[in-house]
Amino acid sequence: MSGVDIKAQCFLIEVLVRRASDGAKRVLELNEHWVRDMLLRMKDGSVGPAVGKCIVSVLIARRNELMESDPQVSRSDTVY
Repeated sequence: MSGVDIKAQCFLIEVLVRRASDGAKRVLELNEHWVRDMLLRMKDGSVGPAVGKCIVSVLIARRNELMESDPQVSRSDTVY
């Protein structure tokens, strides 16, 4: 999605992780440095909030995917 406005990119990623099976896994597999790259983009104050929200959405979705795929993991074990 290079060349796409970062805010639009974040919106599309958030939709993907909510709707696609293992969507967060797919996002993280496309670029192993995705989180680092997105954190670097947060330096730009005009897109920082959108990028931060996107990162959190992907990481929470990935955590939920992992918890659903492993019956040994209980939601009650999660520390907030």
